[in-house]
Order: sequence, then C-alpha cells, then structure tokens
Amino acid sequence: MKNYIKYFIFISLIVQTSHLFSQHSFTKQSARIANYDIKVELNTETKTLIGSQLLKWTNSSPDTISELQFHLYMNAFKNQNSTFMIESFFTSSAFDSQTYEDQWGWIEIINLQIDSSVDLSATCKYLYTEAGNKDDQTVMACPVRKILPNQTVDIKIDYIVKLPQAIARTGYYYDYFFIAQWFPKIGVLEYKGIRNAEKTKWNCHQYHYNSEFYANFGVYNVEITVPNEYYVGASGFLYKKKYNANNTKTLSYKAEDVIDFTWVASKKFIEFERVWKGTIVKVLILPEHINLANRHINAAIKAIDYFESVVGEYPYPNITIVDVPLDASQFGSMEYPTLISTLSVSFIPFWIKTPEQITIHEFGHNYFMATLANNEAEEPWLDEGFASYHEANIMQQNYPSVSFLGYNFETFDILRANYTLSDDKQIAPINNKSWEFPLFSYNVLTYSKAAIVLKTLENLVGEETMIEINRTYYERWKFNHPTAKNFIDIVNEIVKQKNDSTLGENMNWFFDQTIYHTYICDYELNTISNKAISRGVTQALSEFGFNWGILPEEINYAYESSVTLSQKGEMTMPVEILIHFESGEEIVEYWNGKDATKTFYYSGLTKILWAKIDYTDKILLDINKNNNSYTTEPSVVPVVKYSSKFLFALQNIIHFFGMLI
Repeated sequence: MKNYIKYFIFISLIVQTSHLFSQHSFTKQSARIANYDIKVELNTETKTLIGSQLLKWTNSSPDTISELQFHLYMNAFKNQNSTFMIESFFTSSAFDSQTYEDQWGWIEIINLQIDSSVDLSATCKYLYTEAGNKDDQTVMACPVRKILPNQTVDIKIDYIVKLPQAIARTGYYYDYFFIAQWFPKIGVLEYKGIRNAEKTKWNCHQYHYNSEFYANFGVYNVEITVPNEYYVGASGFLYKKKYNANNTKTLSYKAEDVIDFTWVASKKFIEFERVWKGTIVKVLILPEHINLANRHINAAIKAIDYFESVVGEYPYPNITIVDVPLDASQFGSMEYPTLISTLSVSFIPFWIKTPEQITIHEFGHNYFMATLANNEAEEPWLDEGFASYHEANIMQQNYPSVSFLGYNFETFDILRANYTLSDDKQIAPINNKSWEFPLFSYNVLTYSKAAIVLKTLENLVGEETMIEINRTYYERWKFNHPTAKNFIDIVNEIVKQKNDSTLGENMNWFFDQTIYHTYICDYELNTISNKAISRGVTQALSEFGFNWGILPEEINYAYESSVTLSQKGEMTMPVEILIHFESGEEIVEYWNGKDATKTFYYSGLTKILWAKIDYTDKILLDINKNNNSYTTEPSVVPVVKYSSKFLFALQNIIHFFGMLI
C-alpha cells in the first residue's frame, strides 16, 4: 500500500509539472538564431570554469559573411586596461587595492572550430570599437569561410574561465558563486530593417561600465557540474540530475527562447517554492534572510498579476529569485532570463519595502530585457525606464506608502525627487547610448527620469489608453528587439485611435522634448490680481453681465481679476489650472503652454483667493512644484516653499539608503 501511495504521488507530481509547463507551452516563440549546448564544470578551489559549447548559429541576413564576432565579457576583469575598468574608476581602484592575484578574472579560448574544421582560435583577434581602447579584450573577431544567407553553422568552442572576486554582476565570494556573462557569446548580426541598421553589420560592443546586454534568442541546453554539496539555481528549468563518481553532480538545464543563461551555486541555499497561475515561483534564500522568503514570493506574485493584466502573458514557465550575501552586493539587484537576484538585510522591518521593490523591479526586466529584448547597450531607457515605471505603479497599487507630512515614499515621488534634485538636469538626453552618459548621470536619466516621462505620458493620455499602448507594444514586439521609434509609433497609433485632439496630431512633440532633448519643464504661477470696482464707478461692465440696477443695494463692489502664468523652461506641456474664488466657486482652465506667458481674466462679484497649475499633478516632469501655486494670503507661502524643499531632500536621502539596503 505504501509503495502504491508513493507511486501515485510520483505520477501525480509528473502530471502536475507537465501541466505547469504546458501552460507556457514550449512552442517556438522566437527566431532562435543562436542556440547553445554547453557543458561546464566549476572548480570551487581554483575558482575556474572549464567549458565546452556547441553553438548552432544561423546567418539570418541577406548577405554572405566571412567573420564572426563574440563577446568575451569576463575579460573586462582581466586587468586595469579594459574599457569597463577604465570607465569605473572607483570600482577599479577598490579592485586593485586587493593584495592577492586571485582578484582578477578572464576567459581564454582554447579551441574554435566551424563545422568540425581546423582550430581557428589562433586567427581570431580582439576588436576595439567605439571606445577606441586597443587594450580592451571583450570583443573577439574570427575570420571564417563564407557563411551564406540562411545557412546554419556549428561553432564549437572550448574555453577556460577564471572567475573574479565579486565584482559587477559576476564572480565568487568565498564559497558563493554568481556566474553571469561567462561564456563566449556571439554578437548580433543586424541588417537593413533590423532596428536602426542601414546595412549588414555586427552589433557587438565592448563591455562598458554602464552598459548591459543585447543578444539573439535561442535555446540553451546547459550541463553544470559542481561538487555534491552545492545547490544550484539557473535560468530555465532543471530536467535531469546525475551523481558522478568523483563527489560531483551534473545538472541539466533547458531554457527556451532566451537571450542569455546565468547560474548560481552555494552550499547554503534554502529553497522555497510556490506555483501561481501556472508559473513556478522559486526563492533560493540564505539562512540569515530566511524570514524574507515569503516577502519575495508574494512580491513576485503581485508582479505577475500586474504585468499579465496591463502588459501581457509571462512567456516562461518559471522565475527563480536568488538571494546574495550582503557583503557581495555586486551580485544583487540584477536580472537575467527567468532568474533575478535580490539584496536583503536580516530583520528588515515590514514597513520598509526594499525587498519587494527589488524583486518587482527585477521581475519586470523579464518583460523588457528578456522578452522584448531591446538593445540595452544602445537604448538602456527602454529597459530600465520601463521597469522603473511599472515597479512604481505596482508599489503604489499594492503596498501602503510610508507617509510623512503628506508626502509618500516608495512611489513616483521618489523617482521624481531623484531627477529634480540632480545637479545637472540637462546633462544628457535619455536616449543616449549607455557609454555616452556623463559620469553619475546614467541612473538618474535612464531609471528615474525615464520612469516619470512614462508616468507623465500615462497621465496625459489616460490610464486605459496607456494600458492599451503597453499591451500593443508587448504583443507586437515580443522576441523582436524593438527600438524607441517602434514604441513611439505605437503610442501615436493608439492615441490617434482615441481621437484625442487636445494632444495634437501625434505625440512626437512629447518624445522630442522628453527623450531626444534635455528640455526643462518649469511652469510658474506669477500673480493674482483682484481689482475692486465700486457701484459708484460709471464703468461699462455690461459685457461681463453686470447691471448694478438689478443687484441688491448691499453689494457695493465687483471685481476684475486675473491670473498670470509663465513658462520658465523650454519644455511645452498642456496643463490645467484650478482657480479658486472667495465664494467657493472653482474654475478649471486649460493652457497648451506654448506661449511664454498666459493670463486668464475674470469679472464677477467674488475675488480669486488662490490658483494652482497642474492641480492634479499630471506633469511629473515639472522640476519645481513650489512655484505652481499662488495665494493672495502670502504669509503661508514661504513655509510651504521651504518645507517642500526639505521634504524632497529627505525623500532623496531615504531613497539613497534604501538602495544600500
């Protein structure tokens, strides 16, 4: 009977698991241009990987090619001369201060063959591209025999990787291993009609400090061999485990329609798992953070619900959330296909939602970085900005904000404060290439400003229209590497369908100002004027509907009033102005914002007490909300002005320390 029960449970688990995976059917979702079969063994003593891969790559261009280009990301950590280390001077200095040689990392190609030809590795050379750094070794070009259009070739590569000690996104920390950007990865061969390409050429940039990644979709079959005592988490799903004679085990993973493969290994992981709407949500948590496991899972579930509601179906069968040691924070807050890393502190109070924020943000990348798969190196805002925008929406909708004197934290207020309090808000346009951003401006512009641009867009077009924009963008461009222009075209298409003439013929004016230029938005309410007119004044007021003869005798005054606004920045945004009269009456005026100044005139029996520009806070890009209102009782204005500045500064401080957590 016991054996029967065990058999029944075993069969049930298989059926349930098959059902889960079938919900995200493994039908082909992408072009699958670059497909990798990889065997890799981790030596935990020497901190090295021995790898061998068979890459089936298809020339999808209309041209015959005679060169292949590969990313060798690990060489960014080979010495001080790489482009990455030069651009990250503070990281570089800290890295170099270590007194032992074991800090550096690199990758060495041992053998490279095309369709079982002779070894071509000796003919390959390093390329220096846009950075002009001849010492960089993160891009390798290999001359090959002609590869025809639509021809698929087998590229066999053997290599050794020396892992660096914990540094940007990868390496080791004692017996904890985070293995990212670790194998020779073929670049993307673009041709006319693909993204912004005018002709067939390789898109294979050096590894820059700010840049992330861009790759073709494919299927990854990866066999990972580690010591028996290590627990492994990886992209894709585990489908086979084999124990070897030498106290090691080999774990076989498959990830389909992905652009990358990342894995982690630790002796200390504790696994938690839940199934939600057919998606397996797994957390690999370290013992010191075990109290946060359910917080990560619950946050991921909220993210799944939100994204499937407003963007589209999550295309993968699972998501794995990986905890990292606090002292190896370089591994934290990163995203890879079906695997994300978080960053936690023990006993963090429940009201501080940093664990939730990081999990939600990184999960969102699996829609943008992983599924839409824009070129993160060339247009980083399409990933980071979108992830930040949706993260803030989820946090606002699902978690009570921490409030202080009417200001909310963990919402768009913080993103706005990051931008409005930055030293130089016009230092660069958002649509820069990642390596073109001046020092310290990358995060402010690609995360914070890009997110509030998208929220301002939502406020202007309306929430329902924005959801339709997001869903159309995702459905049309998933697995197809969109550009900013592709997104803008969809915005124009959907807004035009809604026939909202107040926003113009299209929304190009919006993106020209917010994405492609560095214009500042700053509206100011300059003055309110109330001129009293007595009954005895023989002034022609009939045009305003006045007739002293029919008004009660006790009314001795009428008012000619005006509100004057000005545009202090270069950015033009439509705004609504709320005018509040002494009688309690309120009028909402609309201004297209195109003139330098605008005055609204009123005549009536009551005077204006106060007015406010953008009274519903649609225009988050306005850098100074303190000058958006004006009152005829000026005694309170300085208090409001300076308390607002203090609160925005406080927001920025809290956000800064929140990111450290």
